[in-house]
Amino acid sequence: MGESLEIFSNKELITAWVAVFGALSAAAKYFIDTYRDKAAIRAAFLVEVDRLLWVIRRHRRWFGAGQMEPLIPFTTDVYDKQIENAGKLTKSLAIRIVKFYGFVKFLNQIQAQRAGYLALGLGSQFDSFYAGQLKNFEDQFAAMFDEEFRRHGIEVTDWVH
Repeated sequence: MGESLEIFSNKELITAWVAVFGALSAAAKYFIDTYRDKAAIRAAFLVEVDRLLWVIRRHRRWFGAGQMEPLIPFTTDVYDKQIENAGKLTKSLAIRIVKFYGFVKFLNQIQAQRAGYLALGLGSQFDSFYAGQLKNFEDQFAAMFDEEFRRHGIEVTDWVH
């Protein structure tokens, strides 16, 4: 019993245990911070996806009702600022995020071409093409993120109203 007490009085051993405890604490903090960082990035992307799904759906109804002006580009602030962090998402989610935002940016590029179509007297062709792309967007992405929204507790914006 006297020998076991000597273990705790040995300064080198105590220093080693403090170092091990410090390293384990640092590793735990790193993993917790990494998890929180990934969760925050995922949530930011998903909340913006939800907002864009709602906005584009409303925009499609508005455009389809004959309200052609103005065409306001869809903002993608989270994507633009966080795309370098897409590697922190799961592979499946990152793929869907990039496809989604690629289509949103495509819609913005189409909008930017409207004046050229109108100048050539091709307004009705533009309107038909753009309306078709809005429908394609909704068909492709309307439910693509539903499981992610549920899994991460993101309350989905009501698309019906």
